[in-house]
Amino acid sequence: MVSVLAGTVNTLIDSAFVTRRLDAKALAAVSVNMPLFLIICVAGCFLSIGAFVASSNALGKNDIQTAGKYLHSAIFYSIFTGVLITLVGVFFSDLVASFLCSDRELMPMVSEYCKVTLIGSAAYLLAYVPAYFLQIGSKARSMTIMMVIMIVTDVIFDWLFLYVLDWGVGGAALASVLSMAISAVYGFIQMQLNGGVLHISLGRIRPFDLRNILLYGSTSAVGNLMGVLRIF
Repeated sequence: MVSVLAGTVNTLIDSAFVTRRLDAKALAAVSVNMPLFLIICVAGCFLSIGAFVASSNALGKNDIQTAGKYLHSAIFYSIFTGVLITLVGVFFSDLVASFLCSDRELMPMVSEYCKVTLIGSAAYLLAYVPAYFLQIGSKARSMTIMMVIMIVTDVIFDWLFLYVLDWGVGGAALASVLSMAISAVYGFIQMQLNGGVLHISLGRIRPFDLRNILLYGSTSAVGNLMGVLRIF
């Protein structure tokens, strides 16, 4: 359950720094947001694994053009979904936070962490594209490095934002967003290097065959969603 693992790692790192730097209430605020964080990760996994399976099927038929369309479609739908979630974060983060927490004392910190997470959702969604498509180019080592980069940069940014800049729980949320974004950038760069089967062209990023993407991604999405529901 890749999406649940990635979401859990980020939240655990944030929780560790928040506990030491702030207090138990801040830790509670981060913990309350974990289901939201994981749902975003599940959405990213849903889109990317669906496109990855469809693309792999096309490659099995030596149809590289169609395989490439699924790759670019995964990027398009990840960006599109990220924009929609960002708008929710800008305008409705307090409402979302109210569903996550009923404690008025915690609400400001819950809302702050929630807002940053929602606004930065595109980074989480896009990171799953190279995480899956690197498998096509037999670059499993690059996938491992992506995870290491995410963990190391999250630790660095948490230290910077909490201990140096004193940005509170919002800083912890921003650390997770930036660490995931840097990890995604590394993954996309690796896809462009020699040895990759599929390459990205900005001009080709457009929607394609959403039905198949949803169909192939649904099984994984249901399994990951069940993992999230167990956390509620």
